Amino acid sequence: MRKFDDILTEIGAFGKYQKQICLLLLLSTVPNGFWAMISIFSHVSPPHHCRLPQLENLAQSNNVSTSSEQYQRWLNVLIPMEKNQDNEYTRSTCFRYNGTFEWNGTDVVLHGQRKHIACDHGWSYEIEQGSETITTEWDLVCSRAWFRPLSFSLYVTGVLVGSFVSGILADRYGRRPVFLWGIFIQFGCMVLTSFSVNIVMYCVFYLVTGLTGFLNYVTAFVIGTEISDSSKRAFMGVMEVTGFTIGYMILPVFAYFIHDWRTLYRVIGFGGALFIPYYWWMPESPRWLLKAGKIKKAVKIFKKIAKFNGKPLADDHNILRENNEKILSEDCEDTITEATHVTKYNYTDLLRHKATRRRTIIMFLQWFVSSLVYYGISLNTPNLGGNNYVVCFTAAAVELPATLFIYLSAEKVGRRSVMATLLFTSAACCLISPFLRQASNTGSIVIAMFGKFTISGAFALVYIYCCELFPTMMRNMGLGSSSTMARVGAIISPYLVFAGEQIDKNLPFIIMGILGIAAAISSFGLPETKSLNLPETLEDALEQER
Repeated sequence: MRKFDDILTEIGAFGKYQKQICLLLLLSTVPNGFWAMISIFSHVSPPHHCRLPQLENLAQSNNVSTSSEQYQRWLNVLIPMEKNQDNEYTRSTCFRYNGTFEWNGTDVVLHGQRKHIACDHGWSYEIEQGSETITTEWDLVCSRAWFRPLSFSLYVTGVLVGSFVSGILADRYGRRPVFLWGIFIQFGCMVLTSFSVNIVMYCVFYLVTGLTGFLNYVTAFVIGTEISDSSKRAFMGVMEVTGFTIGYMILPVFAYFIHDWRTLYRVIGFGGALFIPYYWWMPESPRWLLKAGKIKKAVKIFKKIAKFNGKPLADDHNILRENNEKILSEDCEDTITEATHVTKYNYTDLLRHKATRRRTIIMFLQWFVSSLVYYGISLNTPNLGGNNYVVCFTAAAVELPATLFIYLSAEKVGRRSVMATLLFTSAACCLISPFLRQASNTGSIVIAMFGKFTISGAFALVYIYCCELFPTMMRNMGLGSSSTMARVGAIISPYLVFAGEQIDKNLPFIIMGILGIAAAISSFGLPETKSLNLPETLEDALEQER
């Protein structure tokens, strides 16, 4: 009796039809790169100081530009100087002198005590007209600066919830509806976000954007793997990452021409109209249809794939219709058998059994560090120096060769040694980059980008390595719980960047470097899985240690 994979091979396991769907799925993940990294530009905090309405009126009456050297000299009289992280004296961003001033015909003269008080009239930002960010619009500076890392953390929290919900919804209602709803709600939420009237409303819509965006991202991978040969699963993973990276690369191009954050969100958000044809182009997974008992729809898709690939079914579709109940029964039996095995274990068993305890702890650390460093470097782009658009594009572009390098080197060299090398190299780059800035800012950026290259590779490799370490009945739990630690790392990353802005700009790199070294050393506690069969049981997992 033919199984699903036998029929798929007969009609073309990875023919023209699958390649076309693969391309559509790649394009559908491009927006995820936009949304995940758009805060690099929309949340940026430009140079600012306390707003002084009286001084602005004086400048206007004397035809003095607020950007002129004379106006800047007046500000130096009315706003206290303080040391920055480079031990250089700059104007305070959060305080002004408490006192009155008068115009003596040439300059301003401050009267009264030189006591520091908080900005009671808001802030003035050194930006061009039409270059608003959420920071400048809602004054997310000084005592309100914590809203900036909070908003991104909420986005990642949405991603965390979406990763959990996507599997449940897709298994119950089908891959296609979850995929389509994920795309369109994601774009709709981004447009609604641009109409936010305050930071709370913004955070709510930004969170939902993260949740629905991951519905699309995960389900796209599932659809691709379920209509293709099993040997193409790694390839589908590469395509997913590639789509995300392309979106990440295009983002600074859009941001370069569109400076206002509301306009940027609307332009990208309304771009969702380009995906409307997906309603007709994207098929349901025939594998899911069979398991759901929707036999006629599955047969219809089989015929469509066979016709498009130029490989008609060897048997008449009526014969397939007669046999598909047995095919369905076999698939259901497999599912029931797997479910029976899974019910014997729960998440606590990952730490209870000797074969999985050490692997679980190490995977938790490596997923957490990979995510923390990846987003830590990405979100810290505005603080690296240089042109923000060029640095952001470069940080995205290095991911493409990194992904290709990993899939080639991991197959030739092995998982463990490559993972340790990547983590250690990224850690070294994090530790070197901030101190190199004193000698060469360009050199510091180059080292940081090489660190981004290596951590991007580690982030891609950890998916493969994790799946190969856990036995079948615990594989989903191992991967799911480990990937949750990656979301925790992403949630923490903006606060790490924020600490660098508020305390010491070298602090995030030092922390990431230390954690990276710890994760690299931990790699040697894992077995090498290259060329080994996937472990089916706990005994197989123990056998990998020998």
